[in-house]
Amino acid sequence: HTFRLRHNHGVYRAYHGPALRARFQHKGCRFCRVLKRGQQSVTGGLEGAAGGDKASHPAKGEGLLEMDEHVAVFHDAFPGARIHLQIVPWKHIPSMWELTPPDLPLLQHMREVGLRVACRLLPGVEPSQVRLGFHSLPSVPHLHLHCLVLPLAGPTSALKHDPRVSPIFVPLEEVVQDLEHREIALRQSY
Repeated sequence: HTFRLRHNHGVYRAYHGPALRARFQHKGCRFCRVLKRGQQSVTGGLEGAAGGDKASHPAKGEGLLEMDEHVAVFHDAFPGARIHLQIVPWKHIPSMWELTPPDLPLLQHMREVGLRVACRLLPGVEPSQVRLGFHSLPSVPHLHLHCLVLPLAGPTSALKHDPRVSPIFVPLEEVVQDLEHREIALRQSY
């Protein structure tokens, strides 16, 4: 798997997923545990949504904001914006490097759910105020889409969540485009 990533100066470089694969393991995945607990009891978890309280993270006792048969949504433990959500698939996918063209409907669903929950938590939010993307080197080895309602919390957050200055933040649109190009290439090879 190859994704294009932007350096600070607009230069593209490539990361290769298989080389990173050894770093990720399903055993002991923190998000898998959060999802399992959330499946047993969903508490709503809307308190403190705008406050960015670390206690609002499900791993610290708070429930899931929303879940369906494909994904669950909860607050980020260390928010980088006034609303910072994690959209996590039930299916254990270690990172964006493991995505394949058949995962495109899942990514579209993750996008729709993230936008819907962000708009519910902060009425009046426009889609243009929401940033969606992945970290190329995630802190948790389970695919999770960051959904941030702009503006970002500060310069530290920009280093992690602004694709103009961060080489590790990859917008959802870039990942989707790469998968669509791979799908076309696969079709043409037959």
